[in-house]
Amino acid sequence: MRERDTYMGQAGAIAGIDGWIGRQDDVDRVVSALTRQESGLIVVVPSVDGVEGLGVTAVVAAALRRPEVDERFPGGVGWLNAGGTHVEDRAAEFTEVLDRLHGEDVELYSHLELSDLVGAANDDEAVGELLREQIFRPGPRLMVVDGLRHAGQVVPLAFAVPGCTWLVTARAAGEELPFAATVRVGPMPPDESLALLRRDLPALDAGTAARLAELTGGWPLALTMAHGLIVSQVVTGEPATEAAARLAAGLPGPVDLAVPASRARLIGALVDHALGWLRTVDPAAATRFLQLGLFDHDEGIPIGVAALLWSSGGGVTGGQIGALIARLEGLSLVRRRTDQPVLGLADAVAERVRELLGADGLQRARRALTEADPGDTPKAGPTCPARGSGCCATPSGCTRRRATRTRCGSWSAT
Repeated sequence: MRERDTYMGQAGAIAGIDGWIGRQDDVDRVVSALTRQESGLIVVVPSVDGVEGLGVTAVVAAALRRPEVDERFPGGVGWLNAGGTHVEDRAAEFTEVLDRLHGEDVELYSHLELSDLVGAANDDEAVGELLREQIFRPGPRLMVVDGLRHAGQVVPLAFAVPGCTWLVTARAAGEELPFAATVRVGPMPPDESLALLRRDLPALDAGTAARLAELTGGWPLALTMAHGLIVSQVVTGEPATEAAARLAAGLPGPVDLAVPASRARLIGALVDHALGWLRTVDPAAATRFLQLGLFDHDEGIPIGVAALLWSSGGGVTGGQIGALIARLEGLSLVRRRTDQPVLGLADAVAERVRELLGADGLQRARRALTEADPGDTPKAGPTCPARGSGCCATPSGCTRRRATRTRCGSWSAT
């Protein structure tokens, strides 16, 4: 398993479900898989392998809030977020979650006999039996690992820990874990897509919203981007229906979620529309957003490092950086982790941003970050942790304050 593929997040930081719209059937199927006790491994994946942003995490988070799930796992629930950071941080966080779940120090691998491992070394059938009967045996505690690239990445973690049921969200289920209970989450149905698009937009014409729902194929990632753009324009005085109609007219035909190129075209068009609007109301914000194409999309972007990049040359306040992040979040162009001061871009968004940045823009952004003076980075505000906040604001490394459990994570400027 590549070091960057898995990140162990803060213990107990179950994802939020703010703005939740329906998905009751999907939630019920996850709850059923958790409470039936037919398998100690539940895998929740998109209906089409590889599709991001189908709301898999939100479905699981809603399921964990159901009372029958709480009753099923009296030993507690641990939640680990996938992402990219240093291996020592991942190990520390994983160990802390285990300690909290078990109520005492955990002796890793204590439940395994060496003879079982040796016996399974060259026997596929024995490996399957070991995984099914010992490693992934249903237990009174639940460990959730959210956001793996494929479900099989959980196996090395599960080998270490006795007495847990595991739930994994991933981009793909894989074929190596046939005993897992797999739940596939598909697009939002038309009524829920409409509800999402019209949330806080009562003046949005139902027919125009329905056209947008058709074009976006019920894909939550695209729906939230469209909704964020319409809301942002309404705030500045644009009528909701006019903004939505203009957006619909500029999108490609209905997306085919099974075709990567079709997904990329839709998200690319949404990014282009958002940037076009940003350039009319805040050209500097558009430029700074594109600079995020400097970072590898597989890793989070520490807010302190983003602040350093954006303040290169001086003249930017912490409040302005906080407002910029809020605006980009409102447009659903970036997402901020709830357990640490780190920004992330959806892969499809990051790919389009990197395309728009281009080779020359990439070089300029890299030079700006390299030449930036940490002394010019704005002081931290409530929405902009930077110097002195426990999150580094220099590209030379990270600091970690255990008292507040704040960490900036790793970053890459490739």
